[in-house]
Amino acid sequence: MWNRVRWGLIALGALGIVGIIAVNAAGWAQAWQQAREATRQLVYVVPEGTTAQLGAGQAVNALPNIVELQMGAQDTLVIRNQDAYPIEIGGVKIAPGQTYIQTFTEPGTFDLMCSVHVADKIRVVVKPSP
Repeated sequence: MWNRVRWGLIALGALGIVGIIAVNAAGWAQAWQQAREATRQLVYVVPEGTTAQLGAGQAVNALPNIVELQMGAQDTLVIRNQDAYPIEIGGVKIAPGQTYIQTFTEPGTFDLMCSVHVADKIRVVVKPSP
C-alpha cells in the first residue's frame, strides 16, 4: 500500500513540475516574441507644437533628415503624431494622436514626402541583414 501512495505522490509531483515548466516556457516564448518585435521598430515622436514652430519659420528637429533601418533588426519605421495638427508622411495624412507605421521588406533607399521637414522629404535607408 505504501509503495502505491509513494509512487502516486512522485507521479503527482512530476506532473506538477511538467506543468510549471510548460507555463514558464509559454511565458518565455511570449517574452522572447515581444523582445524580438520591440527591436524591429524605430520609433519617433512628433511633439506638440511642431507644426506651429514650422509655420513660424523656426528650425524643427522632430525627425532626422535620414532614417537608417536594418533588415531583420529594425525594419519598421514608427512615427507618432503628438502635435495638435495633422502631418503628412509618404503621402499619408496622420491626424493628431495617430501613428504611422511602415514596414520595409527589402533593402533600399526611399525618399518619402514629409510635412515636418523644411525640404518636405525624409530619406529612409534600409540596409540588408548582416
